[in-house]
Amino acid sequence: MKTIKKIIVLIVLVIIIGLVTAIVDYQRINHNKKPLFVLETYNKNNKENNYRGLFHQIDRTCSVSNKEQISDSKKISFKFISYNIKINQNILSPNKVLKINTTEETKCNTSKLLFANEVIKVYTYCLENIKTDNEGKEQDLLDYLKKDDYNYKNIIKELTYSGFSLDNVSLESIDNKNISNNGLKVIECRLNDNRDIYIGPANMKYQEDFCTYKDDDFEFMWKINDITPKEFKCPENPVPEVLYENSINRYEFDCQKSEYVFVTTPAIRGKPQVDIPIKDALINNLVTIEEAQKRGLKCNVINKEKEAKGNNIN
Repeated sequence: MKTIKKIIVLIVLVIIIGLVTAIVDYQRINHNKKPLFVLETYNKNNKENNYRGLFHQIDRTCSVSNKEQISDSKKISFKFISYNIKINQNILSPNKVLKINTTEETKCNTSKLLFANEVIKVYTYCLENIKTDNEGKEQDLLDYLKKDDYNYKNIIKELTYSGFSLDNVSLESIDNKNISNNGLKVIECRLNDNRDIYIGPANMKYQEDFCTYKDDDFEFMWKINDITPKEFKCPENPVPEVLYENSINRYEFDCQKSEYVFVTTPAIRGKPQVDIPIKDALINNLVTIEEAQKRGLKCNVINKEKEAKGNNIN
């Protein structure tokens, strides 16, 4: 008799836990929060994200990945046991119309790096020009990618997954929604640790240089790294240190301190961090003085013509 009572109590307890966890997760979903009392599974190929609780299940189709918010889902449903429970669909973000306008090249034999950051590299193939049109706002694809590091995912989510590429691990997606004027294909590399993206015309084939290591992202990755110690001070009556000069300007520090300033690329994609002295980088034309200033180089700029006139007056 005691055993039966214990079983009944246990069953009741399980039912209560199942009900409470289902209610909590239902409320969370309706407030754009991910469920807590579930086991999660995710299929990268079709972007299906499933959450399984004791008595409830939540299924959603992701726009980009399972890391996105609930409101970014394309579709979502909630089941309690076998009953569909209505979810507030207003939590889902309205679909934005993204158009891609391209100009195709007639002859091409290699890919071109368009954009890189610490997460991804985006290449184009056989495309001379790519513009995005987001609800009437047109801009070059490069500017669109620079605006947000993950904007490349917005393009992929508008395409239809079509299967594996020639290497049998990378993914191909094509434009079945007519978002582009000439058709579009995207290859997402999955070869070893390579996660490069290749964007090309609808008839793009997997090329030999696709999804291979290329040391070509310096222009996107370098930054000014000033490690001047806080206690550093120029001596009295310092001699300015000239960094660079052209026919118009001379660029200099108040005193000798270039030994503390580097053009640095981070340790990324299997490469170690590289620190190049600023003067070497400028002399060897690895970077321009104008771009170095944009990326944080602080130095004095002396207009040589004005300086000469001032000296003549004196």
